[in-house]
Amino acid sequence: MLSISDFNPRRAVSDAHIANLADSIERFGLIHNLAGLMDEDGKVGIVAGGCRLRAIKVIAERSKDHPFATVPVKLAADAAGAEDWASAEMRVSKADSEG
Repeated sequence: MLSISDFNPRRAVSDAHIANLADSIERFGLIHNLAGLMDEDGKVGIVAGGCRLRAIKVIAERSKDHPFATVPVKLAADAAGAEDWASAEMRVSKADSEG
């Protein structure tokens, strides 16, 4: 099961942003994989790609016939690596909004 990790930098996002992203993913596919960290119970917390995960969940709610029964997730080897990925995601997000 996938969830949003506490490391994920984008905790608050608008419903409109997620809806637009869902529309884009439905049209073009998932271009960037999610990145996560698996806990001791085998659950994966998404550290980079939280908006994409939310958008995929919207797509799944819209249609039972969607291509996202499984979603590719790159797993970090440890918490330090996951934190690095989350920090990188935030730097990219900040650059996108500035530019």
